[in-house]
Amino acid sequence: MATIRELIEKVKQTETFDLVLENKSMTELPMEVCNLTNLKNLSLNGNRLKNLPEEFVNLQNLEILDLRNNNFTKIPQVVFTIRDLKHLFLSDNLIDEIPNSFKDLFLLKSLNLSHNKISNIQEGIFVHLKLLKDLKLNDNPLKNLPEDIGKMYFLNSLNIRVLC
Repeated sequence: MATIRELIEKVKQTETFDLVLENKSMTELPMEVCNLTNLKNLSLNGNRLKNLPEEFVNLQNLEILDLRNNNFTKIPQVVFTIRDLKHLFLSDNLIDEIPNSFKDLFLLKSLNLSHNKISNIQEGIFVHLKLLKDLKLNDNPLKNLPEDIGKMYFLNSLNIRVLC
């Protein structure tokens, strides 16, 4: 099994657009990852991450970001600076709120926030995401849904099964 450093070096040498660092028990993202500016797909699923470094902003070509199964309690603010992001997976974390910053991810097509600790969604959080086709909010202790979620006619799939 390749080490994290070996995987990063391989991406550097081959100019690969995908990096998979799943189930590596990482608590911090290696800074070298933030220098891989050609990355299109980054999977950090199954680690112990709580935050992302500010240098993550260098990954402006990212289209797919998989942060499932980590220890995030908040969505890292730096994620909202990645303007090309199309698919964001944040399920199975400890996230308890959804910030207004989603309006900045106007190219987002799919968003998975299932299996978190979200209890409230403010009005207007998702209405600016006109390309959003798939929204998963299931298995959160949701107490209410904003009225405007019913006006998101562009969605193909909306999963909001609520934990009681």
